[in-house]
Amino acid sequence: MFVVLFILLYIIGGSAARMFYGCIFSKGWVQTSAILVEAEIDELEYYDMDRRRRISYAPKVNYQYQYLGKYYYSDRYSWTVNYDRAERYSAAKNLVWYHVNNKPIRVYVDPDFPQNAVIERGCKSWTLKMTFIAGLVLFIIGLTAVWMFVRMRKNK
Repeated sequence: MFVVLFILLYIIGGSAARMFYGCIFSKGWVQTSAILVEAEIDELEYYDMDRRRRISYAPKVNYQYQYLGKYYYSDRYSWTVNYDRAERYSAAKNLVWYHVNNKPIRVYVDPDFPQNAVIERGCKSWTLKMTFIAGLVLFIIGLTAVWMFVRMRKNK
């Protein structure tokens, strides 16, 4: 039953389910070292509600790591895709420094599927919480609508 529910959740909200899976299960992944092939600071420019220009940042990476004697590449920094003006900018600057100085970084590898790796495991940002809350609210609204529909049909 849980597998069927998870598959339906993945089909309906694929990226949210994948983000949830990664945030929960990557906490138990194996740590290994990696070499940055590419690291830069990605910028997102937008205008807020008051039409003020804003710029947010996030790390953009590509790295190579070895697990059980085999080499893999990944470009995943974290399970959440979000930009901000402080925390992610600082992380991006640090990764660029590691790349320029050819220093190894720490990554976390899924022991069952070693092609899956991430630099920041778990979810420290509010994105997962907000996605979960929105999904829960929509799920409750959907269940209520189905319950009302079934109840109306029985009363006829």
